[in-house]
Amino acid sequence: MAGLTGEPLSRVVGHMRSLREAELVIPNKGRGITAPQMAPRDAAALYCVIYASPAIQESASTLVELEKLESRPQGRTRAPRHEFYHRHHLPPVRLGLDRDHSVVDGLAAAIAFFMDEDKLRGDYEAQRGRGKKFGVYANFEIRAPEFSASLTLGVHGVHSEEWIYGRRGELDSVRTGQCTEITLRKLAACLKA
Repeated sequence: MAGLTGEPLSRVVGHMRSLREAELVIPNKGRGITAPQMAPRDAAALYCVIYASPAIQESASTLVELEKLESRPQGRTRAPRHEFYHRHHLPPVRLGLDRDHSVVDGLAAAIAFFMDEDKLRGDYEAQRGRGKKFGVYANFEIRAPEFSASLTLGVHGVHSEEWIYGRRGELDSVRTGQCTEITLRKLAACLKA
């Protein structure tokens, strides 16, 4: 995570320790092969806290506040009709988020999507034919101190989905964290390893 965010390793470890002590992520019980694997939700929580928390000691309270943010779809979600997926025997490309999810749940769903991207890519490229790529785009941005975020995920020419969390305030963001599909792919690859 430190390599993906550019933050010092000590700061990332401090945030993770703070979240574990507050029991907001998987506890660190076990060593070696019995050690728990980091889940997409844990990675999403850590990523959000790294950018939104002003201090390591405030990681847990920051995460609790982030999870209270209202989620709402933004704009028009563009997707082909159900018959498109049925006719082409393709799984729908969606995050599967309901209206009352949190920003951490949204980012975790995006990370989980990229963990399964290879299977979807194979299905879509086989159906679309030679030369037509499965182009996924994604953008996640979190802003502090006003605690707002946005998440966009889509497939070029097929589907797009955008969510807004919280309300962007009048303040200029002091801290902003942003990641694209490239970062999400790297994060998913780390979790799969």
